Amino acid sequence: MEQQTNNLTLVLFIIQFLFSAIGAMFSQVFDQQNLNSSYYLDIQTEADSEEFFLVQLFPQLNYALKLGTWILLLANFVPVSLLVTVEMVKFIQGLYIEWDSDLTSVNSGIQASVQ
Repeated sequence: MEQQTNNLTLVLFIIQFLFSAIGAMFSQVFDQQNLNSSYYLDIQTEADSEEFFLVQLFPQLNYALKLGTWILLLANFVPVSLLVTVEMVKFIQGLYIEWDSDLTSVNSGIQASVQ
């Protein structure tokens, strides 16, 4: 079950990255098409500012910034907290097994341990 969960988590990360790449691409297209027409978004002023000097030199950097933005927006797509919770429950269950004195071998007298 743990192996299947790990595989499915990897698939979800790949899907999240693909969605982020597509979102960044559409964001680039939207910015180019609405550079002058959507004055209320202030795209032109943002593109001309000194903060985006490197973006003007390297257009791929703008795509990388948008990709990072989309990854952050879709970060809740992968339920990482669920995996952490499952691992914590397994750890606590292991502690209870080790603390249980009834789980001692009758023949050898060795108490149960979880590795």
